[in-house]
Amino acid sequence: MRAGFDGLLRRFLTLELAVPAAEVKLRTDMNIYGVHELPVSWTETAR
Repeated sequence: MRAGFDGLLRRFLTLELAVPAAEVKLRTDMNIYGVHELPVSWTETAR
């Protein structure tokens, strides 16, 4: 998953959280660590 995020951040340079980081809910109900959802936004740039 870390490699996936690295690829996204390289491809979409303006990708950022759409909500404050403190509002991102962590998954604590399973053996798998992560988030329930990760709202993001980005600005399309000219090529």
